[in-house]
Amino acid sequence: MDVALGIDIGGTTVKSALVDRTGALIQKRSVRTESSAGHVKMAHDIAAMAKDMSKDLPDRCTVVGAGAGAPGPVEGRMLLGAVNLGWGETPLAQAIERSSGLPTVLLNDANAAALGERWAARSHGGDLAENLLFATLGTGVGGAIIVNGSLLNGAHACGGEIGHIPSGKSEKRVCGCGNLDCLETYASANGLLATANNLFVTNQVSAVPTCEELFERVKAGDRLATKALDDTIDLLARALAGIINTIDPEMVIIGGGLSAAGGTPIR
Repeated sequence: MDVALGIDIGGTTVKSALVDRTGALIQKRSVRTESSAGHVKMAHDIAAMAKDMSKDLPDRCTVVGAGAGAPGPVEGRMLLGAVNLGWGETPLAQAIERSSGLPTVLLNDANAAALGERWAARSHGGDLAENLLFATLGTGVGGAIIVNGSLLNGAHACGGEIGHIPSGKSEKRVCGCGNLDCLETYASANGLLATANNLFVTNQVSAVPTCEELFERVKAGDRLATKALDDTIDLLARALAGIINTIDPEMVIIGGGLSAAGGTPIR
């Protein structure tokens, strides 16, 4: 049986999994992202996870290839840049291939997720959405747009990068891209945490170091924590509404670690 290695490179965690041709999960692993150590080190970490997972595969199973999603624009086999990793142009697919020995396909992470969601819906008997908006909320904010069945990649491989839409706010939060007050600086995990801690400090309440602790306060009914979450959702919803009115999608999917943080889905 042929299986594939799936890789999700995030600003906080690098996740990997082995899946079969139906998309069924066989095994998964994760390691902390160490982007400062460079892409070659990351490729070695990915290869080590693949090797560890492969040890437990039956003899009839063969890992035939890898697909990797990276948090930045991708052109061919090259990651053109990833602001949340502090990387410029990076030959990431080549590095993963050399370390793992597996033929590797590289995509923008949100684009890969959107295609995966579309494929999964079809493979499970659902409708195949020809027009889809996907937003991913995590360390940063990413997005993907499918129009008439094709990914909107754009002239510079930056199509769907919704995290860099101007937020309309004026707090002068510096985005990794170098601009001020991008949507990502408010609607990401880091952005939500900054919004909450600004409210806490202003109201002489102790700050929280993580989103997990913030959501604990939300669960407990904390007024300021709830306001921070509501304000973040409102800002994200306004941005998504503008895109929805532009592309007229059949479906909107929100994913990423923040989308269901604390067991409270952002709807």
